[in-house]
Amino acid sequence: MGLALRTTCPCCGYRTLAEGWGSFEVCAICWWEDDGVHSLAEGQLYFITAGVSDPRFTDHVRAPTEDEADPGWRPLDNGRDLQGDVPASGAPYWLER
Repeated sequence: MGLALRTTCPCCGYRTLAEGWGSFEVCAICWWEDDGVHSLAEGQLYFITAGVSDPRFTDHVRAPTEDEADPGWRPLDNGRDLQGDVPASGAPYWLER
């Protein structure tokens, strides 16, 4: 599947998901599973500091390619994006303006 058709992983910001958000698909770059159970804020913090959404999965991840980066993605900003751990509007927070 071409990158243009892939969905951006909400944890690492790379276009890796073929099924879209909330599909329980696992990102090959950060090993985030968008299952509605794991904290996105915690996964992003781990990814920023360790390159993986959870230190237990270090052996499973791969490095991203340059063309996989979503230039519009940004990490969560608790003061701007969240009410609890869910974006206020239900849309991906990085697409909100």
